[in-house]
Amino acid sequence: MIEIIGLKKTLDGTAILNGINLKIEKNKTTVVIGESGCGKTVLLKHIIGFFKPDEGEILCDGKRIDTLSWKGWNNLRRKMTMVFQNSALFDWLSVYDNVALPLREQHDLPENEIKEQVEEKLAMVGMSGQEKKMPAELSFGMQKRVSLARAVILNPEYILYDEPTTGLDPIIANNIIGLFSTFKKVYHTTSLIVSHDISIVFKIADKVALMKDGSIIFQGSVDELGKVENSYIKKFISR
Repeated sequence: MIEIIGLKKTLDGTAILNGINLKIEKNKTTVVIGESGCGKTVLLKHIIGFFKPDEGEILCDGKRIDTLSWKGWNNLRRKMTMVFQNSALFDWLSVYDNVALPLREQHDLPENEIKEQVEEKLAMVGMSGQEKKMPAELSFGMQKRVSLARAVILNPEYILYDEPTTGLDPIIANNIIGLFSTFKKVYHTTSLIVSHDISIVFKIADKVALMKDGSIIFQGSVDELGKVENSYIKKFISR
């Protein structure tokens, strides 16, 4: 479980996070929704270690992670990975080498084992036969699939997704969301998704948190969200 306690952050004199408290439970999918600029991505970057809190703590499986050294973060990333909004593939590496990169960085494996695992993950995301292509030769949706294959190559316990359906047409977005369910079933992953896309909540969320102006104004089940009488929340989910 990832637990965020009293998290505060100010950037350039503006309060971005105002005392966030949130639990991301094991083997469940938590979706954090909110309008652009509400602090969702900043929250995500604290969990993955890109930012340090001004106040508060972040725990993973009971151990504090916001104070880890670089070596400590490197070890943690063997079980926690992030899928970036823009896919973040390396332009100079082929599809195969992009997906293989975490294995080569974290493990000393023979190439035949790397090849087997890369092909398995690419098949899972529907990208078999694309190993030799470069990222520039792929559509945006295909790049997303490759980034997902790379994310699960180390069989992580936790996957963090930053706006995973942004820029995708509805059919491709639904296919991507379907892969999250597959990962959860096959690898028993714990997922945290941040998005402004309310439809993700009703398709996949076990738990939902709604952010506004750096604060969480609701967290609970999808059923509970639908029963809230708060006018802002009702307006947001009606979109």
